[in-house]
Amino acid sequence: MTNTRRHAALAAFAAAGCLLTAAPAYAIIGGSSVNSISDAPWAAQIRFNGGNSHCSGALIAPQWVLTAGHCKASDDYVLLGSVTKGKGTQISTDKQLQPNGEDILLLHLTKPYNTTYAKYGSSSDRPADGKSVTAYGYGDTDNNGGKSTTLKTCTMNVKDDNASDDANGHVIQLTKGSGISSKGDSGGPAFYGGVIVGTDSRGTDTVKDYSDITAYHSWIAQTIGS
Repeated sequence: MTNTRRHAALAAFAAAGCLLTAAPAYAIIGGSSVNSISDAPWAAQIRFNGGNSHCSGALIAPQWVLTAGHCKASDDYVLLGSVTKGKGTQISTDKQLQPNGEDILLLHLTKPYNTTYAKYGSSSDRPADGKSVTAYGYGDTDNNGGKSTTLKTCTMNVKDDNASDDANGHVIQLTKGSGISSKGDSGGPAFYGGVIVGTDSRGTDTVKDYSDITAYHSWIAQTIGS
């Protein structure tokens, strides 16, 4: 699977909800369901294309959601506070910030949401090759378009902690553990040591590129002011 979707092409394909050869990574296949929002209080659903398309993400501050750059759309809004797909408190966005067109995105909410926020890692938190991370997403349950109705989680294994994509973005490559990400998991977080180290970007059926959040720590901190 090639990595070619950038800028306007990214938004167009994402809005269409297509799975093509250049499409971003899918949603979680295997793994397990998250039974209660108390187990992932930061979980965010990003909806766009009139609410018909979606990505996953994480609330990292009262008014900031971290997700994938190719989830950027003119009508983005966020659902918070529910593990059930399509449910939750709906909050619109008024800012969409992306560093140099790379595949991470910060969405600014029009009002704060009070919960326990996810922490994002710095370079010292990056997992080494062979380590296991925990991924989350609201995406598909198989490669044939099986739809999840709830937030799912799985472990994935680090194949390469120092890779790059076709736009020289920093990525961590992951392979299947107890499950693997799929369509609709784009932007969903991968945790290591209790902090986000990656967000689902793109990949093949066997190797997933997660944007290396530890490489963007300073930009995130400066952007959200913490």
